[in-house]
Amino acid sequence: MNLLVVSLLALTLFVPSTWAQTSQNAWRDIGKEALRAADAGDLDKAIKLYTEASGMLLARGRKADAGVIYMNLGELAQIHGQFPLAETNFITGLQLLEHSAAPDDMRIVELLDDIGWLYVTWGKASAGARFLEEARDKGRNAAANEPRLIAHLDTQAAYATVIGKYSEGQKTWKRALELANLDFGPDALKYDNVLLHCGQASSLVGDYQSAAEMLRKYLDIEQRRPGTINASIALAAGELGNVYTHMKKYSEAQTWFNQAFNGKNLKQQPLIHSVLLSYLGDYYMAQSDWQNAKSQFEQALTIEQSIMGNNQAVAKSMLSLAKALEKLHMKSEAKDLEGQARAIVEAHKRPADNQTVDVLALRREN
Repeated sequence: MNLLVVSLLALTLFVPSTWAQTSQNAWRDIGKEALRAADAGDLDKAIKLYTEASGMLLARGRKADAGVIYMNLGELAQIHGQFPLAETNFITGLQLLEHSAAPDDMRIVELLDDIGWLYVTWGKASAGARFLEEARDKGRNAAANEPRLIAHLDTQAAYATVIGKYSEGQKTWKRALELANLDFGPDALKYDNVLLHCGQASSLVGDYQSAAEMLRKYLDIEQRRPGTINASIALAAGELGNVYTHMKKYSEAQTWFNQAFNGKNLKQQPLIHSVLLSYLGDYYMAQSDWQNAKSQFEQALTIEQSIMGNNQAVAKSMLSLAKALEKLHMKSEAKDLEGQARAIVEAHKRPADNQTVDVLALRREN
C-alpha cells in the first residue's frame, strides 16, 4: 500500500501551497471523513485522509493538532500490522505534541499509552513498560472528570492484567466504567470498548459468566452505531464463541463463531483475524476435530509471524498447533514446533518481559 511506505519526514516538509489557502475548518471535515472511513473498515481511505489533514495542519503551524493526526495514523498502521510504521507515526506525533502542547495535556498521555501498548504487543515489553509508566505518572495530574482519562485507564488496566496484576486491572477498569457512565451514560457508544476489554479480561481469568454479560452488552450497544466496524463486531462475537467454548456450550459457541466470520472482511486487521482463527482452533480441539483445528492454528501462526516475528504470542500459537499435530500423530512435526516455542520463550525470558497473559487476548482492536 503506497501510503504506508511514504516517508513521514517528507510529509512534514512537503506541504502543497494550496492547503494553506483552504478554509480554517477544512482539516476538521477531512478528519471526520477519515474517522467515518475507519469506522466502516476502510483503513486505506482513512490513512489517505488523515495524511491530507496532517499536511493542512502543519502548513498552519498547528503542530499539536497535527500530532493527534499522527497518533491516528499510528493506530491505523498498528491495526494493519505495520508495527515499524506505527512506531514512526507515534514518535512523530509525540514530538509534535511535546514541543507545542502543555506538559499536562492529556493527548500526550494518550500517545504515551499508544506507544507503550504497541511495544508490549510487539514483544518489546521493557520499552513498553517505560512509556506506560510515564503515561501513568502524567495521568495522575488529570482532573477526576476528564473524559480522556477513560481511554488512559482502559490501557493501564489492560497492561496490569497482562503482567499478572489482575486485581489492579479490575479496579482500574471499574474506575474507567464509572467515569464513562458518569460522563456519557451507561449505554453510550462513546468508550463502550471498555466493556469489550473488561469482558476479554474476565474471560482470561475464568469468569466466563461476567465475560459473556459484558460482551453481549457491548454488542447490543454497537448495533446502534452507523457503519459499525466489521472487525469490531467480529472480535466481540469471536470472544463470545471462545467464552462458550470454555463453558462447553458448543452450539452457542458455533453460533457466535458463525457471526464472527460470516461476511466479514478481516484482511485489513490481521491480528484480530489471527486471534479469531486461534479461538476457532480451540473450539475444534474441544470437539476433537483435530484436522480443522490444525488448519486454523496454521493460518493464525502464519499471520502472527509475518507481523511480529518470534515473540511470546507467536510461541503460544506454535504450542497450540503442536497439540493439534500431536493428536494427528504428526509427532516429529509437533516436537519441532515445541522446540521452536521453547527457544523463543527462553530468548525472551527476562524479568521485565515476563508477561503472564497473552497480550493478543486484550485490546486487539486497538
